[in-house]
Amino acid sequence: MEQYRSHVGIFRTVQLGAACDVTKEEQRICRTCALPARGFVWRLLLLWQPVVARFSGLAGDRKKARRLVFPGGGHATRRKGSSCVQRPVSAETTKSMSCKEDQNKKISYHAATNHNTRPSKASAADVGKYKSSAVAFMKTTNAWAVSEHLSKRKWDGFSETLILDHESLWLHLPDELWISIFSNLSHKDLANVAQVCQRFQYVANDDSLWNVIEITNCHSLNDDSLTNIGCHHPKSLTLYRCHDDIQCITNSGLESLFQNCKDSLTNLKMTNCSGSKFDGDTILLHASQHCRQLTNLDISWNGATDKGVIALVESSACLKSLSVNGCKITDRAIDALVKKHSKSLIKLEVFGCHALTARCLCLVATECTHLQTLNIGRVPKVTDMCLVKIASNLHKMTTLNVTGLNVVRDRTVHHIVKQCSKLENLTLSSCCQVTDVSLVEISTYLQTIKYLDLSGCKKVTDIGIQALARSCRQISYLDLSSTGTGKRGVCLLASYCYNSLECLKISFCMEVTSDAIEKLCNYCKRLKVLHLYGCRISPDLGHFKKFSEKFKIFHDLSIPAANIIGE
Repeated sequence: MEQYRSHVGIFRTVQLGAACDVTKEEQRICRTCALPARGFVWRLLLLWQPVVARFSGLAGDRKKARRLVFPGGGHATRRKGSSCVQRPVSAETTKSMSCKEDQNKKISYHAATNHNTRPSKASAADVGKYKSSAVAFMKTTNAWAVSEHLSKRKWDGFSETLILDHESLWLHLPDELWISIFSNLSHKDLANVAQVCQRFQYVANDDSLWNVIEITNCHSLNDDSLTNIGCHHPKSLTLYRCHDDIQCITNSGLESLFQNCKDSLTNLKMTNCSGSKFDGDTILLHASQHCRQLTNLDISWNGATDKGVIALVESSACLKSLSVNGCKITDRAIDALVKKHSKSLIKLEVFGCHALTARCLCLVATECTHLQTLNIGRVPKVTDMCLVKIASNLHKMTTLNVTGLNVVRDRTVHHIVKQCSKLENLTLSSCCQVTDVSLVEISTYLQTIKYLDLSGCKKVTDIGIQALARSCRQISYLDLSSTGTGKRGVCLLASYCYNSLECLKISFCMEVTSDAIEKLCNYCKRLKVLHLYGCRISPDLGHFKKFSEKFKIFHDLSIPAANIIGE
């Protein structure tokens, strides 16, 4: 009987949706009985009668099953004080009855429970009984409700099973629940988890956990690890700052990697990697031989040249995104890209590709009319006419980066913001000729801009910030480092952009004061990051400690707060 009562205790915590079918007789009882204030619990137990019957072997005898759930047999008895079957008993009667029942339960609970003694050792038959009933319960009940119940240690049968048997019942949780747990682990941890037991090996190798593989700062990659990665058939592969210091990677390892995932791989990102066989051209040549379904490629800062880029561009069926920042490519690579993928290309990043000329970028502007993201920062051969042509043809562009281009002036910014009305991210960092006039143009034509980088634009002052703050109320990221922004500009941002601003960088803005920063912290409720490097403010910012729980302050001062980060 105690075994069945333990099951009944479990059933009380499970949702009604998981209950079995109820007969017409039981429905009539629920409708006609004048149930007390806790009638919901009785209805729940009534719905669980068929389940108790199955566990007890009384599936054919519902009366005996009811006696297991309602030992007193009073579930079908109408209370006194209710002449009509549809009217509940009085509140006073219900309250007195509930108090008596609660007192009786407390007495019986304390009499039957002794928390200072351990459970006695059970026989082998009891072990099998507990184990079989528990496993059956785990397999037939809502897994989330069960896991919550087990975590509170309220099921005596489960705790006794743990003592009686070393096999954990957690192994009987559904695979979907384990996959959800394992999805929070890194792929290195997944490889370790797979060695725990056969069940974990099976779950940890589920394809859904390996669709997107990201490996960063790894110095121990070899041919075997690359082969293993390919065997999981990832759709997206990212290798960031992975270095082959001891030269364990060979051509056969790269061949095996791309051979195994040739039909699945669509996104490839290998940036800041190094090694004799781990350079950009070697990776691109192997990928071009097998992975013809690639749509997104990022090989930035890997030393790739025209040879590797052209090979992959010509082998890919439909390339949508190409990032070759810091690579040694020339106009030949861009010409090949435009020739085959001009209709599908929506993202192009060539930051720091010094050999590119204005001619090939004008070709991109003319042919790749669907382009949405363009990064041509630090490309010194870009001309003013090239930028005007880009603005005139790429009307779908949402992100533009022209960092460090001396040809960018207020007139250029006017053409860009007027023609590209969908721009949401604009980077004008280190454009020395940009002044407050450009900010007025931005506030006029790009009132929905969300990301703006003006760092290093020394001619930008509080006048431009005033126009920007009053019109661009949706801006969330603003970098004003090394500009002429002062106290008034910060206060204006606090007054107008308090609902949207999440990240503000005002490092090396010498006119910013502590009062302005405190007002910013008080007003901007969504602020998450604040940069204050090189600001001439009070060396003791202890009064900002109350804001440290909301966001992080990056600085080079002495600030005694947990989330305020220094150098």
